[in-house]
Amino acid sequence: MENKFQKIRKDIPALEKQIYVNWGGAGPSPRKIVNKITNFLEWESKIGPFHPKVREKSIEIKQTLRNTVAEVFKSSPDEIAITDNTTTGINIAASGIDWKKSDEVIVANEEHPGGYLPWMVWAKRKKIKILVMEIGKSDEQLIHNLNRTITIHTKVICISHISWLTGKVLPIKLISKICKKNNILLVVDGAQSIGQKEINIPNTGADIYTISGQKWLMGPQGTGALYIRKRKLRNILLSRAAYGTARRKNLNKLSFIPFSTAKRFESGTMNIGLIAGLTESLKLYHELNPSKIENRIKTLTKKLIRLLQNHEKIKILSPIEKIDSGIVSFSIKGVPTPEIVKLLLKKKIVLREVESTPSSVRISIHYVNTEKEIKEIVSAIDEI
Repeated sequence: MENKFQKIRKDIPALEKQIYVNWGGAGPSPRKIVNKITNFLEWESKIGPFHPKVREKSIEIKQTLRNTVAEVFKSSPDEIAITDNTTTGINIAASGIDWKKSDEVIVANEEHPGGYLPWMVWAKRKKIKILVMEIGKSDEQLIHNLNRTITIHTKVICISHISWLTGKVLPIKLISKICKKNNILLVVDGAQSIGQKEINIPNTGADIYTISGQKWLMGPQGTGALYIRKRKLRNILLSRAAYGTARRKNLNKLSFIPFSTAKRFESGTMNIGLIAGLTESLKLYHELNPSKIENRIKTLTKKLIRLLQNHEKIKILSPIEKIDSGIVSFSIKGVPTPEIVKLLLKKKIVLREVESTPSSVRISIHYVNTEKEIKEIVSAIDEI
């Protein structure tokens, strides 16, 4: 399996002359995926994007993506909509709820802006309330805090599967049981989970699960997918409509009937080349075996944390007792976070600052990274 990982690594130009550990932001694509995109766009340009052959192929490519996402998620293609990023999925959920003035949404204190900003729009428009729940240091604390935060007015819980700030894997299955008991819609941000963790959506209990293609999947920017549990499809109202999402439409009668599947939530014209690229990314992830990818990431992350723990001036924000993801956030006493990022970039180590409290540097490690790179990162931090 390691040979397969090395083969993928050699196919990524961005890894040739630098150490790239910013997969949680966006990952560079292997040539195989880039070629899939460019091959379609070149063919499209030769005969025209509205040629019957291109239109027919485009429909097929979109359905192939829905089928592939469903296979990876262990769900039904009818529950999958094509989007352009994780946040779009959250916005579809937020704008599709029939809000009442007293309704409440609970978000975690480690949510990405894409996980809390969409609800703020509706807090202004419909006067709903947003409550922030502390994740705490353990699953038990999280569940305790959640139970204390829920009221009879709680309509939605929106939470990440993996925290973008710390890499902590949150107990989605436990949360879903609480949601089911209280008739609460569970919306899950899967931006940091897909591509580095095996995901069985029905088992998580999530009602809505939204992902991006450009991070751990190493797919193209501007791609994503949205899962909506079949029995919840009718509960999410349409907030937009498009030519391709209406099963029937009649201007004279001013009527239309949307598709009965999650396809009803898709937008209009899409870049089919990018969709083909995302399909290729998902197939690669599936073929390499998500559980083996997850184990490889954990092995590298444990090595990094073990080495960083030896430094008195380093404070690690991420969990160190139970390592479940490739995200490691840390700070260095006496050195401003932007300065750390800048100094490491000079050494050709690509990572980022995240908006934790206090601010920290985030390393996100993928299966294509190496033990040698981990040592080089720690050595560069030593010098700082």
